[in-house]
Amino acid sequence: MTKIKSILKLMLPNKIKIKLSRLKQIITNKNENIGILVNPSSIENGLVTNFIGNFMDDEFFLESYNMGKQTGALKNHPGEIYWRAHVACWAATLAKTIEGDFVECGVNLGFLSRVIMHYTDFQNLDKKFYLLDTFSGFPLDAMEKEQREYLNPEVLSEYKECYEEVKTTFRNFPNVIIVKGKVPNTLPLVEAKKIAYLSLDMNNADAEVAAAEYFWDKMVSNAVILLDDYGHPSAVSHRRKFDEFCKKRNVKVLALPQGQGLILKP
Repeated sequence: MTKIKSILKLMLPNKIKIKLSRLKQIITNKNENIGILVNPSSIENGLVTNFIGNFMDDEFFLESYNMGKQTGALKNHPGEIYWRAHVACWAATLAKTIEGDFVECGVNLGFLSRVIMHYTDFQNLDKKFYLLDTFSGFPLDAMEKEQREYLNPEVLSEYKECYEEVKTTFRNFPNVIIVKGKVPNTLPLVEAKKIAYLSLDMNNADAEVAAAEYFWDKMVSNAVILLDDYGHPSAVSHRRKFDEFCKKRNVKVLALPQGQGLILKP
């Protein structure tokens, strides 16, 4: 039986492996509730709902989303992430109206940043967009044991060297600055004096909190921090550390049902 499992594991596509891994988590977790929603309006990335998402009727949003998909970042992803992209576009639309530059820590192939750049017509804004990543996967040696265990092995296998691809993707954006290396080591390379938008998706609580602490005093009023992993069932360290971060600054994380979190700078 073990041999058969090993063979099947080699044969199955990574997208199926990730879904099976999540199904196993649900079945073996006594605290999970399993139900059925009839005629849902959306089924994606941990969110099943019958509430209306009228952004799905917005042709420009869908065009922006497809620009992001062209990076190849969702090729082996278990489903679409329209709601997550919608939240990012909402945050970026707010941020474009206030002073400050944009920063994304955790870029990979650039799906989310490419979506919002198209959605906000970023290349014509008087702002800079800093993209920080190793562009070669996760620096596991810099993570705590709890955080390493949070990462699904199948997901880890999808991350590869992509620096040249990312440079190609954003070659027509003169106001995009790509910063290669580990956060927090690379944070001083961000020369922005004011920040309007900060996206954190590094699957590493310590690196994300370090970035939030570094940029907080540079963030203008109504600037947004977008947390990608805050509500993930396994992201216990993320929630604990960002709740502590917010408590010290008398703010709160707005937890969203698809797993993201939002922090607004007062």
